Amino acid sequence: IMSLYANHDELRVIFVWMDADNSGTLSLDEVRRACEVLNARAAQRGGELLDADALFRAMDIDGSGSLDISEFMECFRLAGAAAA
Repeated sequence: IMSLYANHDELRVIFVWMDADNSGTLSLDEVRRACEVLNARAAQRGGELLDADALFRAMDIDGSGSLDISEFMECFRLAGAAAA
């Protein structure tokens, strides 16, 4: 299954960094905080800013109100497949 996720190790590191309370899931607040950090860097470089709420809604595949590692990785797999 790991072959489905080309960047599995990197995505796991990002997920753990975002999971501030170490619950094993990401809340909307945790996604918002991560996006604040990423948006600050993007603004410095003239990059596109992320809409944390829209991102969270798109990634919450099961509608549970939190993101688990499987949902997180699946969204990046799907995004990669769409870009190919």
